[in-house]
Amino acid sequence: MASAPESPGAADRIAATVRAALEDIVRDAVNAIWDRVPAYHTNPDPQLRQDVRAHVRSVFRIFLAALDGARPAQRRDFSFTREQATLCVPTSHPRSSAPA
Repeated sequence: MASAPESPGAADRIAATVRAALEDIVRDAVNAIWDRVPAYHTNPDPQLRQDVRAHVRSVFRIFLAALDGARPAQRRDFSFTREQATLCVPTSHPRSSAPA
């Protein structure tokens, strides 16, 4: 007798829910960052918001990969976070020469 297909586990359901709402989650996260962190909403760089959006999306994709069982998130998966953090700090240097 063939067994019934397994129902999705909690991780699968969470991943499906996050995937379905990913762009809304990213938008809401970026808006929250702008509302709550003065270094972001006072930074004059016109590209910063788009960079933060890409960063937030990347973090959620890493989270989804871990939920999918591909592998646990690792420190190297977040190497872009250090660079992103330096972009919101106002400096007298042009963006291209911000410290790494």
